[in-house]
Amino acid sequence: MTSETVEPEFPVTLSLPGGGSLIVRPVRADDADALIMLYAGLSDTDRRRRFFTQYRATQGWVVDWIRRCREQGASIVAEVAETGELVGEAAYVLQSNGNGDFSLTVDAAWRGWLGPYLLDVLVEQAAANGVPNLEADILTENRSMQAIARRRGAAIGPESDHTVTHVVFGTRERMARWAEGDDRPRVLVEVPGGRWGRSPDLAAGGYEVLGCPGPGRRHEPCPAMGGEPCPLAATADAIVVAMPPGSADDLTMAHRRLHPDVPLLVVGGGAAPTGDEATGDATAGDEAAGDATAGDATAGDAAVCHLETGTTSSELLATLARLTQGVSGVVRTPR
Repeated sequence: MTSETVEPEFPVTLSLPGGGSLIVRPVRADDADALIMLYAGLSDTDRRRRFFTQYRATQGWVVDWIRRCREQGASIVAEVAETGELVGEAAYVLQSNGNGDFSLTVDAAWRGWLGPYLLDVLVEQAAANGVPNLEADILTENRSMQAIARRRGAAIGPESDHTVTHVVFGTRERMARWAEGDDRPRVLVEVPGGRWGRSPDLAAGGYEVLGCPGPGRRHEPCPAMGGEPCPLAATADAIVVAMPPGSADDLTMAHRRLHPDVPLLVVGGGAAPTGDEATGDATAGDEAAGDATAGDATAGDAAVCHLETGTTSSELLATLARLTQGVSGVVRTPR
């Protein structure tokens, strides 16, 4: 459901239980020294999680960072009213695909509630600025940040290795939307945890890929399993269901009922579609593996294919190419 977009009003003064207060406001050009102190106070582990290296922010870098946030995004800081110390920052910078690349930094003594609060404010600001999604690479070891992203119902993008998870979540709605500045065919992958080992193959093959935990979503229930259309599924060019038996069958049936125009590729656990459910049925051992196209189906009844778990990358990509035939390279309006 789309929520009304309301631009945050600043500054916000938060009274603290033990006395004192925090001022939450946009970053200013004269915050460079205070922001350097915030970064300098990070432990080696936290510095690596923030910068992915042991980089120590310099005056020049911070001045440029503030400029970029003010001109190309937003930065929200939390200032101790009594001392002027900055104890938290949530920021994003606009990317070429229309999404905002976000970061979150909180002093160790202030963690618990402040990080999620600042991110909520940043999300409101991004929505007011017309930014549909926020996204970020998060180190897999950074469990607290991973948990914050999960609570926001983040979708998972393809990763180049297992040390980093790329998360994407919406601003107007908690569920992510497809990037408006990307014209690649869109493939939604339904897989436990949202992370599929074959997603990098799809991305390398020229697809925009987002992973969703499907029925396993804890913080944001799967709309399709609740009988409601899923915005990501409804605007995808193909859906890959890589769920265990049972869940795969239920989810496949839900998508066929709610999103009949979107081709489905069931990998592994689900039973191969039969009868009226299938307009194309392929297995890895069949010479015609993946030989089903959107054109095989009548309007409102897109193709459904089945591949075994051990299907090669080339077979997987060939099947998707047939399912999304005619989509690649099309410049589309935002959906």
